[in-house]
Amino acid sequence: MRLLDEVEIPELTTNAIAAKAGISIGTLYQYFDDKGAILDALSNRELKMLGAKVIAAMDQVVRRSPQERLRLLVGAVFETYGGRRRVHRLLLEHALTHRRGTRLNPLYAALTEELAREGRAGPRLTSAEAFVLTQAIGGVLRAVVASGYPAARRQEIEDALVRLVMGFVRRGD
Repeated sequence: MRLLDEVEIPELTTNAIAAKAGISIGTLYQYFDDKGAILDALSNRELKMLGAKVIAAMDQVVRRSPQERLRLLVGAVFETYGGRRRVHRLLLEHALTHRRGTRLNPLYAALTEELAREGRAGPRLTSAEAFVLTQAIGGVLRAVVASGYPAARRQEIEDALVRLVMGFVRRGD
């Protein structure tokens, strides 16, 4: 992760990784087949952390208004990518474009299931509705991370996502 703060993925080498970790290149290759395997492991770890934060936020939202609940969920996702934004962007791009690009599927499945549960993100949604919302939110967040959208505009993006979801949820009101 520290090396990715300094270089782009094509310039990242297993020799540099081993040196930064203070181990021999042979030791590194005992655990990872190549640079791609290291990037896969880092991407998986980051996505697992993202999922844990979002699910934890969902556990805190039961007694709040639907709009407050949605804002907490969106905020949890944005917070996961705070601080080391460039590294997160690189790892997310790697996860989406290499090695089958389906690393987000477990997270999306968990979010879809959570959104379909009564009392989580507002009124009960069908599985299809929860799926559509999860994919819509995920697409916006991927675009934000990949494009380097200015952090100063984060609140505007959160507000727009909350309006999008609230409009979708209110479809039957």
